[in-house]
Amino acid sequence: MRIRVFLLVGLGMFMGTGSIQSIYTNAILGYNWKINASLSLMTMPGMVIAGFVGFHWTKHKLPIKMYIFSGFAAYVLNYVILYFMMVPDLSIDWFLLPQLLNGYGMCSLFIAIWLYGLNGIPQNDMLTSVGSVMVFRSFIATAFFSALFSWVQYALQWQSVNNLAFYFDAAIMNTYSQVGNFGQVQLGAILAANKTLLGYVIIAGLAFLTFIFFHQLGIFISSNSGYLGRALTEEETSAVATLSADALREQVGNWHIRESGEAYVLSKRANRLQVASSAARWGRKGARIVSISPGVISTPMSKKEQETSKQMAFMIQNTPVGRIGTPEDIANTVEFLISPAAGFISGTDILVDGGITTLLKGMN
Repeated sequence: MRIRVFLLVGLGMFMGTGSIQSIYTNAILGYNWKINASLSLMTMPGMVIAGFVGFHWTKHKLPIKMYIFSGFAAYVLNYVILYFMMVPDLSIDWFLLPQLLNGYGMCSLFIAIWLYGLNGIPQNDMLTSVGSVMVFRSFIATAFFSALFSWVQYALQWQSVNNLAFYFDAAIMNTYSQVGNFGQVQLGAILAANKTLLGYVIIAGLAFLTFIFFHQLGIFISSNSGYLGRALTEEETSAVATLSADALREQVGNWHIRESGEAYVLSKRANRLQVASSAARWGRKGARIVSISPGVISTPMSKKEQETSKQMAFMIQNTPVGRIGTPEDIANTVEFLISPAAGFISGTDILVDGGITTLLKGMN
């Protein structure tokens, strides 16, 4: 959910930057409504390209992450070009490429965020989710950033006027020629404010691109207990692997679980099975999902258990590697799993237990 909101905020930010371009085309270039309408039409080829790419992207089941990345990259490139071509006099022809990128970025992110944001949502909740996404994307986020950019632009414009006014000689400001220069000062201040604001937007866009490019892994902390206990029936395995927590609680009530230890083992096995069943869905989004099952790890809680649990003491004494695990052992495993070196690992569980689980299963 947090990633979905994050992407919607990013889309709202870039859609809100339209106010920056409007100030430039209206206040600096003096375009009328017909020319501004032509600028909007220039986004159409980019939208068509985004739709074509999106169709083939989903048809071939390519990672949705890179489609999202391409949309944000198009927006960033659009504003990099606009930053360098923002001058007092500019032909409309110069807007062809930026507007094409603008159209591609907007349309591709509409498609990709819909696919990513609504994937996995139950059918009964779909209508509510669609409405929430539309309201947040089209009104709340866009309106917020439009207002924010307008306020920042105004503040930067005043700062630029003050900076430029420093160079005027107050003794000669009563002449008409000098007073007439205030118009040029105002235009220069608007340009300076717009370019400063665009610089901030570009930096934020690069941060979004970095996050999207490297965000690829979900890690579940499970337990080696998930490998122990009785074998599940085919029906039980299917339920544990696919049902939500609430639905699973209703099912488990019919399985005659008599003690908390058995429930604990079942919950940890559910982690592993949920990870395995979710790998394909997350893979379509360009993400990997892995669970980690630690053995006995030296923590304050495990130290208390060592004093009261004979099973815990047995596991520590008989761990094949001859020692208890440490938090660093788990941290090192996580560090490897989120690195590019583990890019081909997904939908599986990693046992970090010193070999004790294999020993216990052999004894059983």
